[in-house]
Amino acid sequence: GFITSQYAMLLAAKRPELFARVLLMNTPLMPGHSLPGPLNTFTLPFVGKRAAAAADMLAANGNFYGMGYSDAQAVQEPSLRGGQEAPYENPDTKEDARVALMTTVTSQPMKDLLTTVDRAYEGFKNPVLVLWGDSDKYLNSKTFYDWCIEKGTNVKFKVLQTGHMPQEDYAGEAASRAMEFFEKEF
Repeated sequence: GFITSQYAMLLAAKRPELFARVLLMNTPLMPGHSLPGPLNTFTLPFVGKRAAAAADMLAANGNFYGMGYSDAQAVQEPSLRGGQEAPYENPDTKEDARVALMTTVTSQPMKDLLTTVDRAYEGFKNPVLVLWGDSDKYLNSKTFYDWCIEKGTNVKFKVLQTGHMPQEDYAGEAASRAMEFFEKEF
């Protein structure tokens, strides 16, 4: 994720005793990243407060296999979700879900949040694995390499032939790499 992952990273940096290891998958790692279109809409004057929650478009635009919009919409069908509508599609929860997403996106400027996280990882000692999809349409791979090198020897990385969501493009490969990391002795 773009935002919730940043708060999880901050928690790990502030309370390292709670986290033996940290696994990151295609999340912004340096202050130069900006929000993708479906999330950035919430930050626009006038439009942002009325923007729809278009979480399905993150998958449609960011994956290596370029899920089309109609496919992304089909995945949201209640019949594929055990009869349950996505929170941002259900008429009873749609507005609450939209406001929650908007509040999360706008509560702190992305650049400030990324700067805070970047600083928090200076001197972080716990093992970190970054699984990175090299065809991410949202995030620049150069900043990923720079961050891994800058943070030191406890940060390892694996580049996968995936897009923004390695866990969806190649779930088995991503899970295998994650398990190797979690089971490894440090």
